[in-house]
Amino acid sequence: MKHWTGIIAVGVVVIVAAVLLVTRSASNLPSGPVDVVWDRAVCGHCGMRIRDPHFAVQLQTKRGAIVNFDDTGCFFRYVAARHPETHAVYFHHAHAERWIALQSVSFEKAAQTPKGFNLAAVEHGPISLVQAREHCLQRQQ
Repeated sequence: MKHWTGIIAVGVVVIVAAVLLVTRSASNLPSGPVDVVWDRAVCGHCGMRIRDPHFAVQLQTKRGAIVNFDDTGCFFRYVAARHPETHAVYFHHAHAERWIALQSVSFEKAAQTPKGFNLAAVEHGPISLVQAREHCLQRQQ
Protein backbone atom coordinates (compact mmCIF):
# COMPACT_ATOMS: atom_id res chain seq x y z
CA MET A 1 0.00 0.00 0.00
CA LYS A 2 2.86 2.39 0.82
CA HIS A 3 4.26 1.79 -2.68
CA TRP A 4 1.02 2.97 -4.35
CA THR A 5 0.79 6.02 -2.11
CA GLY A 6 4.31 7.05 -3.20
CA ILE A 7 3.48 6.60 -6.86
CA ILE A 8 0.28 8.62 -6.53
CA ALA A 9 2.14 11.38 -4.67
CA VAL A 10 4.77 11.56 -7.41
CA GLY A 11 2.04 11.67 -10.06
CA VAL A 12 0.32 14.57 -8.29
CA VAL A 13 3.63 16.46 -8.03
CA VAL A 14 4.30 15.94 -11.76
CA ILE A 15 0.82 17.18 -12.70
CA VAL A 16 1.09 20.26 -10.48
CA ALA A 17 4.57 21.03 -11.88
CA ALA A 18 3.26 20.71 -15.45
CA VAL A 19 0.33 23.05 -14.77
CA LEU A 20 2.64 25.59 -13.13
CA LEU A 21 5.07 25.41 -16.05
CA VAL A 22 2.33 25.97 -18.64
CA THR A 23 0.80 28.81 -16.62
CA ARG A 24 4.18 30.40 -16.00
CA SER A 25 5.31 30.23 -19.63
CA ALA A 26 1.99 31.62 -20.87
CA SER A 27 2.25 34.58 -18.53
CA ASN A 28 5.84 35.28 -19.57
CA LEU A 29 5.06 35.84 -23.24
CA PRO A 30 6.28 39.21 -24.53
CA SER A 31 3.82 42.08 -24.68
CA GLY A 32 5.60 43.67 -27.66
CA PRO A 33 8.48 43.15 -30.07
CA VAL A 34 11.67 41.69 -28.61
CA ASP A 35 14.94 43.47 -29.41
CA VAL A 36 16.83 42.06 -32.40
CA VAL A 37 20.62 42.16 -32.63
CA TRP A 38 21.00 43.31 -36.24
CA ASP A 39 23.84 41.63 -38.18
CA ARG A 40 23.82 38.76 -35.65
CA ALA A 41 20.26 37.46 -35.75
CA VAL A 42 19.50 35.06 -38.58
CA CYS A 43 16.36 34.63 -40.61
CA GLY A 44 14.23 31.71 -39.40
CA HIS A 45 13.45 30.71 -42.98
CA CYS A 46 16.49 31.32 -45.20
CA GLY A 47 19.26 31.52 -42.57
CA MET A 48 20.67 34.86 -43.80
CA ARG A 49 21.84 37.38 -41.24
CA ILE A 50 19.32 40.15 -40.70
CA ARG A 51 21.21 43.27 -41.69
CA ASP A 52 18.46 45.70 -42.69
CA PRO A 53 15.81 46.22 -40.02
CA HIS A 54 13.48 48.01 -42.44
CA PHE A 55 12.25 44.71 -43.88
CA ALA A 56 12.39 42.54 -40.75
CA VAL A 57 9.51 40.54 -39.30
CA GLN A 58 9.26 38.97 -35.85
CA LEU A 59 7.07 35.99 -35.02
CA GLN A 60 6.41 35.10 -31.38
CA THR A 61 4.93 31.66 -30.74
CA LYS A 62 2.61 30.63 -27.92
CA ARG A 63 5.44 28.45 -26.59
CA GLY A 64 7.67 31.49 -26.22
CA ALA A 65 9.91 31.06 -29.27
CA ILE A 66 11.01 34.23 -31.07
CA VAL A 67 11.64 33.77 -34.80
CA ASN A 68 12.99 36.69 -36.83
CA PHE A 69 12.96 37.09 -40.61
CA ASP A 70 14.95 39.29 -42.99
CA ASP A 71 12.15 39.66 -45.56
CA THR A 72 8.35 39.58 -45.54
CA GLY A 73 8.44 36.71 -48.03
CA CYS A 74 10.53 34.57 -45.70
CA PHE A 75 7.96 35.11 -42.95
CA PHE A 76 5.00 34.10 -45.14
CA ARG A 77 6.79 31.02 -46.47
CA TYR A 78 7.83 29.93 -42.97
CA VAL A 79 4.27 30.23 -41.68
CA ALA A 80 2.84 28.39 -44.72
CA ALA A 81 5.29 25.52 -44.25
CA ARG A 82 5.23 25.19 -40.45
CA HIS A 83 1.87 26.56 -39.23
CA PRO A 84 3.22 27.77 -35.86
CA GLU A 85 0.89 28.57 -32.97
CA THR A 86 1.25 32.33 -33.05
CA HIS A 87 1.23 34.61 -30.03
CA ALA A 88 2.10 37.80 -31.96
CA VAL A 89 3.68 39.05 -35.21
CA TYR A 90 5.42 42.38 -35.78
CA PHE A 91 6.64 43.90 -39.03
CA HIS A 92 9.37 46.54 -38.87
CA HIS A 93 8.17 49.81 -40.36
CA ALA A 94 9.88 50.54 -43.67
CA HIS A 95 10.47 54.23 -42.96
CA ALA A 96 10.62 54.56 -39.16
CA GLU A 97 12.39 52.92 -36.23
CA ARG A 98 9.35 51.09 -34.91
CA TRP A 99 7.33 47.93 -35.34
CA ILE A 100 3.78 47.44 -36.65
CA ALA A 101 1.53 44.73 -35.20
CA LEU A 102 0.03 42.20 -37.61
CA GLN A 103 -3.45 43.67 -37.11
CA SER A 104 -2.33 47.11 -38.35
CA VAL A 105 0.09 46.26 -41.15
CA SER A 106 -0.25 46.85 -44.87
CA PHE A 107 2.43 47.08 -47.51
CA GLU A 108 3.85 49.10 -50.35
CA LYS A 109 6.23 48.11 -53.11
CA ALA A 110 9.93 48.43 -52.33
CA ALA A 111 12.73 48.70 -54.88
CA GLN A 112 14.78 45.88 -53.34
CA THR A 113 14.46 43.76 -50.20
CA PRO A 114 16.95 41.17 -48.85
CA LYS A 115 15.32 38.20 -50.60
CA GLY A 116 13.70 40.10 -53.47
CA PHE A 117 10.06 39.88 -52.42
CA ASN A 118 10.09 43.70 -52.64
CA LEU A 119 7.38 44.51 -50.08
CA ALA A 120 7.79 47.08 -47.32
CA ALA A 121 5.59 47.22 -44.22
CA VAL A 122 3.65 50.43 -43.53
CA GLU A 123 0.40 51.22 -41.76
CA HIS A 124 -1.66 52.64 -44.62
CA GLY A 125 -0.33 51.12 -47.81
CA PRO A 126 -2.08 50.01 -50.97
CA ILE A 127 -1.30 46.29 -50.50
CA SER A 128 -3.25 44.31 -47.90
CA LEU A 129 -1.84 41.54 -45.72
CA VAL A 130 -3.72 38.94 -47.78
CA GLN A 131 -2.39 40.37 -51.06
CA ALA A 132 1.16 40.45 -49.67
CA ARG A 133 0.89 36.82 -48.55
CA GLU A 134 -0.38 35.71 -51.98
CA HIS A 135 2.40 37.66 -53.72
CA CYS A 136 5.10 36.05 -51.58
CA LEU A 137 3.76 32.50 -51.81
CA GLN A 138 3.25 32.64 -55.60
CA ARG A 139 6.64 34.11 -56.43
CA GLN A 140 9.28 31.68 -57.68
CA GLN A 141 12.30 31.43 -55.44
